[in-house]
Amino acid sequence: MQAVRSNRSNRFKPNPFITEPTDTDAVSIGYVHKYPYHPSVPFYYPDAVSIEGQGYERLTEALETGTPSTKNGEAGEYMYLTLLKGNRGQQFELSYHKRSQKVDVFVKDMNTDEQFKLSSEGAKIFHELFPSAVE
Repeated sequence: MQAVRSNRSNRFKPNPFITEPTDTDAVSIGYVHKYPYHPSVPFYYPDAVSIEGQGYERLTEALETGTPSTKNGEAGEYMYLTLLKGNRGQQFELSYHKRSQKVDVFVKDMNTDEQFKLSSEGAKIFHELFPSAVE
């Protein structure tokens, strides 16, 4: 028996589809869900409620109304918010503070630990999009 040697080389070439969003009209979906997000575990109702299209746009507008906050509310049944756009995503923890006439919505970015409170209008939009989340 004779030993054979061979040299092999591999070259890594990043896939632009994975590293950069190439489609500006990528599908955008927002989920409120009861359990932490994991990419290999699918979401199913009633553990998760999703929105897309105009609902997603309204949700991002509501999130933009938020102001930094050191306070937070109490955890509700739906404790997480995940935004997916194309191949990018962002995850948040949700908490709520019920008052006599309205519910305050607090959102905490899970990557940066930044927390903010939605404005009254933002909380109203959030409640319209996800009524079961703040009940």
